Amino acid sequence: MKEPAVEIEVPNKSVDPIAAIVSQRWNNAVFWRSQEKVGGKSLRTVLSDCYDQREGILAPCDQEIVDMLGVDMYVNISGLKSSALVAWMRDLLINTAELPFTLSPTPLPEMSDASRLRILNQVKRQLYGQGFDGDLLSLVRELKFQQREAEMNEATHAADAMYTLIKDQCWQGGFRRAMLKMINDFATYPFAGMHGPIPTMVTQMEWSGSQLRPKNSVQFQFRPLSVFDTFWTPDSRDAQSGTAVMVRERITKQELYKCLNMKSYIKANVLKVLEGCVSGRIDSMWMSRNREQPDSFAWGWGNGETVEVLRHYGILSGRELMMYGITGLEANDYYESTVSMIGPYTIQVFINPNPAVNIRPVYLASFEQGGDRIPGVSICQKVRDVERAYLATLRFMMVNMGYAAGPIGEVDYSRVQRYMTPEDVGQLAALTMYPVDPDMSAGGRPAHYFHNVPANVGAFMNVGQFFMDLADRITQIPASIHGEPVGTGANRTFRGMAMLYGNAIKPIQSGIANLDEMVFAPLGNLMYNYNMRYWPDESVKGDAKILAQGSTGLIQKEVAKQTALDTLQLVATAGSAAQGMVNPRAVQWAVDTALRASGVPAEVLEGGTPAAAGAPQQQQQQPPAAPEQAMEVQQ
Repeated sequence: MKEPAVEIEVPNKSVDPIAAIVSQRWNNAVFWRSQEKVGGKSLRTVLSDCYDQREGILAPCDQEIVDMLGVDMYVNISGLKSSALVAWMRDLLINTAELPFTLSPTPLPEMSDASRLRILNQVKRQLYGQGFDGDLLSLVRELKFQQREAEMNEATHAADAMYTLIKDQCWQGGFRRAMLKMINDFATYPFAGMHGPIPTMVTQMEWSGSQLRPKNSVQFQFRPLSVFDTFWTPDSRDAQSGTAVMVRERITKQELYKCLNMKSYIKANVLKVLEGCVSGRIDSMWMSRNREQPDSFAWGWGNGETVEVLRHYGILSGRELMMYGITGLEANDYYESTVSMIGPYTIQVFINPNPAVNIRPVYLASFEQGGDRIPGVSICQKVRDVERAYLATLRFMMVNMGYAAGPIGEVDYSRVQRYMTPEDVGQLAALTMYPVDPDMSAGGRPAHYFHNVPANVGAFMNVGQFFMDLADRITQIPASIHGEPVGTGANRTFRGMAMLYGNAIKPIQSGIANLDEMVFAPLGNLMYNYNMRYWPDESVKGDAKILAQGSTGLIQKEVAKQTALDTLQLVATAGSAAQGMVNPRAVQWAVDTALRASGVPAEVLEGGTPAAAGAPQQQQQQPPAAPEQAMEVQQ
């Protein structure tokens, strides 16, 4: 039985009006989750079903069948398929040194006023200093072209430096850990989410003179986000639109103390929360429960205990925000704001400082889009009915095997009761002679009768294989992906295997394209905006754009590698068969293409392979070091 969500109760005499507004939005979002339909069921029910499938927990109707048959074995097809997808995406997105998005300078950067003034001064020097007698228009065009080229080179270097900075911030902030949680949910639930970057006070060891000392500094952090901790208002088509998206987190006593030193937190309310948690007036779990996290019961609030905090990213009016000391606002305008609250207290209120006001640090995406809304379709949803049919077939096969494993018979009890105890009548033993009385009906019938139960194990196995193949087709994740050897048909040849591999990744490529659009593009833009506004090093700042094609490019690179190796095998086989009739340049091209697709640097392949060219390998240049992490977030 599912536990109903617990609503936030704010006292009528509360002096915290934004807490009342956020609480009302939270209650509406919790209610909306029980009403929004996904495949004919409420989103809350679908999330619970997907969790049960991944963990191998039977539904009540399936548990009744298990109790009736007495066979409780469970083969988790949902876990098998989702784990295969997770392993594949982890190899493509996480086990790499690059981010799933890139920075590219603007193709035609806008010329600054300083550049125009510089061109004008150059024209003046040409006219007055050297007695210029040429075409003035051609001179201006040439100087503008040279200046644009210089600015393009400068923008390229700035984009590279900015990408290195963002990559360093992501790796230090826990991007990989948050991404791993997201791709697990991406395969399991109707949607998956990531939270970040969040400016967080972090204690790090830094070298000071002659020793290491702890130092508190603000750092961007990425946090894993559970689907049971993410809610949105009914008007939300994605995380970046709608009135608000809300995230439930847990915070420790030590983290609350660090909040006292951050400008965006309300110090008086943080102290009230600390006092309320210690005295027991504030319940540490004052919102609805998360199935992925066990309930904690503690005698008091110790150092290891946490309290739930609600993060609200949404729109608030200027009139509401001005109550908290935020100035320079119009009372009737609406602003994208961040609110954090614990119990009846608002502990943090600020207007999002990034230039793109619609970018919230919460990103939601689904494996297969389900229309103009957030929830979609996951692997567990696709395979649910097939898995239930497969498990039913497997259980009935085991029952049939049990019936067919030994004899089922009957005995004339009146003829054997003198020679056997009642406990021995139903027992059979090998090499045993049972004495019996004569048949009083003079029919010569034996005292024991045995019956053979038909063994339909082969038929059940064929049906089970049918459902397993059906799961491959429905999820579009073939058995060869999760390690099952398949040695018939197209899989016997390298070309056939590459063809099947290319077809298999098309639905996965479509799913990862959703990540590009819904997660990586807004995440990259938010990191770029933050650094453009707050990072002290001006050398990383330039006119650039985020290209969220990293994940799709990784898949294309994988396909290109398979195609290159296939081409190399074809050219080598043809060359051997024709005994040197194939053009050596074609062979050299195939070798270079295969090596380039396998990751060999381009400078090594210049002029041919190192063995053919006789050129020594050049030492690969190291990427530039990231700037020093020293950021002060102004809120």
